[in-house]
Amino acid sequence: MRTFAQEGALCRRIRVDGTEDAEARRRLTILEGIEAMRERFSAAAACSAFGVSRATYYEWRRRLRDGGLAGLVPHSSRPRRHPGRQWTMEDAALALGIRREMPRAGKARIALELAARRPDRPLSEATAGRILRRGVETGRARPCSIREGRVGARRRRDFGEGHAERWTRDDRHRGARADHMTPNVDGSTFKSFRAVCPKTRRQHARVYSRATSGVARSFLREVVERLAPDSVQVDGGSEFMGDFEAECAALALPLTVLPPRSPQLNGIVERANRSERIECWSQYQGLLTCAAMNEAQRRWLDYYNHSRPHRSLGMKTPAQAAKVGHMAA
Repeated sequence: MRTFAQEGALCRRIRVDGTEDAEARRRLTILEGIEAMRERFSAAAACSAFGVSRATYYEWRRRLRDGGLAGLVPHSSRPRRHPGRQWTMEDAALALGIRREMPRAGKARIALELAARRPDRPLSEATAGRILRRGVETGRARPCSIREGRVGARRRRDFGEGHAERWTRDDRHRGARADHMTPNVDGSTFKSFRAVCPKTRRQHARVYSRATSGVARSFLREVVERLAPDSVQVDGGSEFMGDFEAECAALALPLTVLPPRSPQLNGIVERANRSERIECWSQYQGLLTCAAMNEAQRRWLDYYNHSRPHRSLGMKTPAQAAKVGHMAA
């Protein structure tokens, strides 16, 4: 049997250890059996015979060396930190009291106020949020609504009586996708409306001084003339309501509205906005008037539609992809 002086010293120390834990004694028996088998077999074979892994065997050896038989006592499996901390009644009373003092305060503000008032026992933002949600459910706290007071909520589109329809996951639009952005040139802001064909990447754009539904309606007429779409997809902005929706109904043009805060569903036109901002407006040196900016934008669109190759089109231009002649922009 292969022995070491250090292991002999450990065995002598074990015999005077008064630990009576049954699991520790069982583990010690397994360790002694594995050590006896290692005279003729490898450590892997010996561990397999006793149903333990090599990692467990070496871990038990280390704990036996460092703490004797008491080191083999199983450790508690209780986590030191719980991801869903349970708050006390005192925590709830303080958090809900802050909410009554500040009716508009959310979980972040409540957590900050608690840390300032009670630095020795702060609460995390998540715990403050759970307290607030429980308070709203039990009626101890009022829900904070943006509709209360002088600040009104953003006007929502009515799909019940209007021409627009709500976007669904099954929609695969072949028509134009429209949006608008705000170019900032030398501190002056303008509104650039844009419509892009998702299949050929052809686009039409126009600069205006403001973004209203009336402006969007006139822009739609140009889009129908230039791109001839079979449908239009827009976001939920107010500029695409009212007159714009009425014009779509008059033209019998299907109109689909994207869900809120989902620009990824309109990625083609969002990327086109970025391209124009970098390639056109970052180099613009002309007058800050709509007429001058529209002329600069027209030249850039002519380059974009007829000369600029697109990787998504196999390095063809939008005009080549559409197999058309000259397309006025």
